[in-house]
Amino acid sequence: MAPNPPDLNDLIQQAWAQHYRDPSLLLALGLQIVQAAGEGTPGAAAGWLQVAWGRRFRGEAEDARLALRQAALLADQHALTGLQASCRDLEAMVLGLARRWPEALALLAQNRALPPEGRSPWERGSTHQRLAMALDALGRRDDALRERYALLASARETGDPAPVAHALGMLCGMHADLYNLEEADRLGEEGARLALQAGAFQAWAMAALNRMNALVAAGRGAEAAPLAEALMAQEAKLNQRAREQRCIVYADALCQAGKLQRAQALLDESVSLRHTGSESLLSWTTAQVLCWLAQGEPQRAIDTGRAWLADPQAGTDPASVPSEQLRLLQALGSACEQVGDLASALQMQRQAFKVHEALVGRSARARRLALEIEHQLDRERQDREQAQQRQHAAEAERHRLDGLNRALAEASQAKTRFLAAASHDLRQPVQALAMNMAALQVDGLPPPQAQLVERMAQSLAALGRMFDVLLDISRLDAGIVPVHPEPLALRPLLQRLVHEHADLAAARGLRLRLRLPPGLSAMTHSDPVLLERCLRNLLDNALKYTRQGGVLLAVRPARGTEGPGQGWQVQIVDTGIGMDAQVQARVFEEFYQADNAERDRARGLGLGGAIVQRLCRLLAHPLALRSRPGRGTRVSLWLPVLPEPATTAAGAAQPVEQPALCLAVIDDDADVRDSLQAVLERWGHRVLVGADAAALQQAWQAAGRPALHGALSDLRLRAGQDGVQAVAELRQCLGARLPALIITGDIAPDRLQRLHDSGLPWLPKPVMPMRLRSWLAGVAAASAGNPL
Repeated sequence: MAPNPPDLNDLIQQAWAQHYRDPSLLLALGLQIVQAAGEGTPGAAAGWLQVAWGRRFRGEAEDARLALRQAALLADQHALTGLQASCRDLEAMVLGLARRWPEALALLAQNRALPPEGRSPWERGSTHQRLAMALDALGRRDDALRERYALLASARETGDPAPVAHALGMLCGMHADLYNLEEADRLGEEGARLALQAGAFQAWAMAALNRMNALVAAGRGAEAAPLAEALMAQEAKLNQRAREQRCIVYADALCQAGKLQRAQALLDESVSLRHTGSESLLSWTTAQVLCWLAQGEPQRAIDTGRAWLADPQAGTDPASVPSEQLRLLQALGSACEQVGDLASALQMQRQAFKVHEALVGRSARARRLALEIEHQLDRERQDREQAQQRQHAAEAERHRLDGLNRALAEASQAKTRFLAAASHDLRQPVQALAMNMAALQVDGLPPPQAQLVERMAQSLAALGRMFDVLLDISRLDAGIVPVHPEPLALRPLLQRLVHEHADLAAARGLRLRLRLPPGLSAMTHSDPVLLERCLRNLLDNALKYTRQGGVLLAVRPARGTEGPGQGWQVQIVDTGIGMDAQVQARVFEEFYQADNAERDRARGLGLGGAIVQRLCRLLAHPLALRSRPGRGTRVSLWLPVLPEPATTAAGAAQPVEQPALCLAVIDDDADVRDSLQAVLERWGHRVLVGADAAALQQAWQAAGRPALHGALSDLRLRAGQDGVQAVAELRQCLGARLPALIITGDIAPDRLQRLHDSGLPWLPKPVMPMRLRSWLAGVAAASAGNPL
């Protein structure tokens, strides 16, 4: 399910905040949420819930029930666990109004069992508040106190002072009932002050009303009366369902302040508001007895008090407050003294003492429990803060690593761009040099000149091999190296490699041995060209870093298998210098050479290991290395196994005589273009040249539109053109598919990918003459006398 958009979430949070500021706005806000979210959406479910709360505050019970039903249906439809719980909160409140507290508690227990991270602090606070009310009504005041403190903790998580002020006001009322009057006064004062600062009227009213109760219970009517006056001035904004109870508290405060006439009027008003099953009878009786006593009518006070005491249900309601009973008994004792009924006065005082003892014990227990709860909540808060700090530290470390990875990726891309640019720029003059060298290599040169040309050709070939290695890395990084796996016999491949390296090993005084499974050709499935490249590099390195002893190239069944049909392990084992752990960790890095600080070009570029590792990944042949300094190195390569073939066939390619061709050459570098033209013409071909496709077409037309057999083009041309585009234009001009070869000095992965996607054959610069002759032979064979 997609989350709500930010503006909708803001509206929903505003609605929750209005529960503690001005609940009269909930209806309009809920409808606004429904409209913004759209009917039937998850956001609409949250909107209908707020509509239900707003209707409840306005006393529109039936409309509230319908809105709650709509919210619950959408919450079920979209599997909104948190919203389902919030709907149960409101349903539990309705059950509480009907005094069906056990049913309400059963609903709320479902919400309490939900993981806290699945609900917002606002939603959890709503559940804690309803649970506290239900538990208090059922006489489970310890549990109710725990829920009040949990409500305060959830309120603080919201970051909004309004719900915090409301929670402090609720705790104030709880401590006042438990006879912790000083703590109640402190909590109520703090809550009221915080609510005024936040402009949260509803939270202020809760804190002020409960603090007024605590002050009255402490006999501090002079301080309670101003709070009563302030609340009565805002009475129209308060929930009218609770007006009966508020009138009683107002009267109690005003009576203690000596405003007896107004106090009696409020008590009379509360009687007119009383409904069946009212829970305010004890509060009214206490306030009325005190008011009669203050008005000098002790007998009326005694009659009113004894009427409540004579009720069989008096004092049995678990929701009744012992501190109210204490005040009532103390007032009745005083009234009995005034009328001269000392025996009754003594009886009332004894009952009051028992209630006082119970209250003192209850108060002490509540204070201890409150300290335990606060300590537990502080510990949980600290645990949460530490967990958040660890999470933030982990996120910071992840961001740091992400930054490093991005920097590494950027550095790698910069390296690739540098290599591509350097390769292209350097290959251009080397290509011209190669063609000019080919032109110099003619028969009949005097021996000194012939030797000089031969040494120059060898140096040029070495340079070409270095460029080819760079090209190999770029092709592997670009992912354009094709893999053509086929059944392959390891025996002839390895025998050939050992034979080719035998002279080099002998020249260095090393033994080079081959060990194969007896009687088997060790068939595998792999790309023969790429596999040979891997093994050749590994064998070259083994011989290069071995000073004495020898090198073993071996094939054996892989370990951990049930027979040779499960796999082959090819190993190159040497007795060379070996490597420590630090060198082993870097041996497959690009350009890394452990003992070539002087960068001797005869030792290569340090890319052999990187190429081997990339090729092994491409071929899906696991690679492993083990080495000890001074003891040698063992490199292992795991290959799949194939059954032995019944027969094998071999054929030899016959050389094809190459006829003269008419060729098109496109290159924007004049030196490269001229040198390539010179070589091709020296080989007996006719050549047309141009800096781009348009120039070549003009040369072709000026030459009388001769029949062309093939085209050779550089990849990177001027004015944003490239060889792929030039070949396409030339073919379109001719109206036929002209054989074409791209020659490039560019190794950028994106350009190599373009070449790969074009399907055109290509050769890297510098192009060695034999490679060029090979392509020309193919063109000649394909043309077969049918030029375009």
